[in-house]
Amino acid sequence: MKILVTGGSGFCASHLVDSLIEQEHFVVNIDKLDYCSYDNTTSIPGKYKFIQGNICNKELVTFILNEYSIEVIYHLAAQTHVDNSFFNSTQFTLDNVVGTHTLLECCRAYGKITRFIHMSTDEVYGEVKQDEDEKTETSLLKPTNPYSATKAAAELMVAAYYKSFKLPVIVIRCNNMYGPRQYPEKVIPAFIYNLINDKKCSIHGSGNTERHFIYVKDVVDALLTIYEKGEINEIYNISTDFFMNIYDLSKLMIKKLKNTENYSEYIDYTEDRKFNDFRYLINRDKLEKLGWRAKVNFEEGLEKTINYYKNTK
Repeated sequence: MKILVTGGSGFCASHLVDSLIEQEHFVVNIDKLDYCSYDNTTSIPGKYKFIQGNICNKELVTFILNEYSIEVIYHLAAQTHVDNSFFNSTQFTLDNVVGTHTLLECCRAYGKITRFIHMSTDEVYGEVKQDEDEKTETSLLKPTNPYSATKAAAELMVAAYYKSFKLPVIVIRCNNMYGPRQYPEKVIPAFIYNLINDKKCSIHGSGNTERHFIYVKDVVDALLTIYEKGEINEIYNISTDFFMNIYDLSKLMIKKLKNTENYSEYIDYTEDRKFNDFRYLINRDKLEKLGWRAKVNFEEGLEKTINYYKNTK
């Protein structure tokens, strides 16, 4: 297949690009190369083409679709760091909403896309309190911060292009990913990076918020499974049962990387976000019916991640 990956130099997308190339698809990666990008900018003749550019550029996207006869799109380009969305929210609207709309409109005009797979987030469901049930793909969207609001808005635009133009879309909502190549602004790589550089783990508030974590290669496997077996105009949650609160996560990291239980020496408490969701909890039964299962447990994934950052220190 001839596949376009948007944001293909990002954390998850760069791993997806690798897997698609291994499967002998021809992959085009369009990425504007933001501060958090991974360096996969070297094209491989006949296998992989890197193009530096912005998906808001309608002329460029149209050129790529036609020049490379694109059949499938994995749309992963987005601003994703919640903290940044509190002080730079309009950039999130431009990249996540306008960028998605531009891409959809180019695909509508092009008319030859067989799959448009849109990557969203579990945060569109909003906070799930302790006594509330896990969210399914039909649950209401209740985003609580500018980042998740832009992702919910982008999803609605994707859904509208199926209803209005029968564009063959699939939407994916995923737990917190971790693994090699993730920029150290997200919690796991941030803790690792700080500790191996003799700095402290920075925790918002008391650190009692909970997050489910899933290894990036398991997410890539899910993306490939959804392409092969998923149905058009469906939504799929990607999740695991493993979760930790941020304080316990910091303790685990400190014990592993500093070999001490004197945790207070390596923790720095900072002002909490304006609003910090307690947890996100999503049901993955629909995805597992396609045959997908997570293969990498947290301990194994964490060791792989720690080794990566130690080797790239």
